[in-house]
Order: sequence, then structure tokens, then C-alpha cells
Amino acid sequence: MNWKRTVLVALILAMIGTTAVMADDIYETFKAKKLSITVNGKSIDKPALQVTNGGVMVPLEQLRDTVQAMVESSGDKITIYKPNVHMLLISSTIFGSVTNGKGKKVDFTIHTQVDNLKKPIKNMKFEIFDPNNKSVHESIHPISKEDAEYGTFWLNAPVSLQFDLKGDYTIKAYMQYEERGEYFLVAEKIVKSQ
Repeated sequence: MNWKRTVLVALILAMIGTTAVMADDIYETFKAKKLSITVNGKSIDKPALQVTNGGVMVPLEQLRDTVQAMVESSGDKITIYKPNVHMLLISSTIFGSVTNGKGKKVDFTIHTQVDNLKKPIKNMKFEIFDPNNKSVHESIHPISKEDAEYGTFWLNAPVSLQFDLKGDYTIKAYMQYEERGEYFLVAEKIVKSQ
């Protein structure tokens, strides 16, 4: 009976030792140093992690808005789409700044040129934020199936807006996939209100 107990204790100790070694290996693989990420002067809230093998893991959900890309994840695959989106603001002329004034509306069009669109989209959304980051305008524009599949198109979005505050107004352009309800930030433009 003693030899059975001895063999059992030896097996248990061998398993504990193997488990401890495996746990150390796993810990060393994922042992990481926190890194801060800054893109065009904007810091990402969540840190990146530099792992011991030299790789870096980044918080993709935050990085996508900073680099203005559409991100699709499916199982063990992540695909990033970065279309070229160019916005031009035209009232009677091209502009990038306005003189603010209470009650004075500015009528203008956001002329948007899109190319390098590798995945068809359903809609484009434009949202304008005042200097306090409050949304002051939102419009959604359906994209024709032909334009979405071709990957290159122009879109003109009319806007009528009061620039009541001094500072930077931010125009954000978003895209939505056909099969998803989420909008992805793909471009930003600043209008200076003086």
C-alpha cells in the first residue's frame, strides 16, 4: 500500500512541477511593457503592450478612429480598410474658416471624393461638432450599389449651420457596411470659427 501512495505522490509532484514550468513559459510569452500611442498629436486612451518577443499589441478599437479606417473582425481574422476620403467645403467659394455670429447661418456643401474603397458600403454619415465637442449637425446619405461596388464616387452633402462659438468645428465623415449597423470614422476636417 505504501508504494502506491509513493507513486501517487510522485505523479502529483511531477504534474505540479510541469504545470508551474508551463505557467512560467506562458507568463514570459505575455509579459509586456505598457507603451503610450500618439497619432497626429492625439493620444490613445488605452496603452499598447510591447511583449517580450518584440511585437506590439495595440488597442484596435481605439486606433481605428485615430487612423480613420474601417475594421472588420471575423473569427481569427482582422481586416482593415482605409479608403481615401477628401472633403472640400464650398459656400460661394471654397472655405476653411468662418466669422461667427449669433443667428447667422452659413449654407454650404461638403463635397466629398472617395476612392480606394475596397469594401462596398451602404451609407455615409457626416457629423459636425462645435468647439465644446457637442454634435450640432448630422446627415446620412445612402450610397448607390454601383458607386459602392466601383469604389470611387463623389458625394455632395448640403449643410446649413450657425457657427455661434469661437474655435474649431470638426466635420467627421463616417462609412457604414451593408451588413453592419456600425459607422466607422474615415475622415475629419476642421473649420475655424473666428
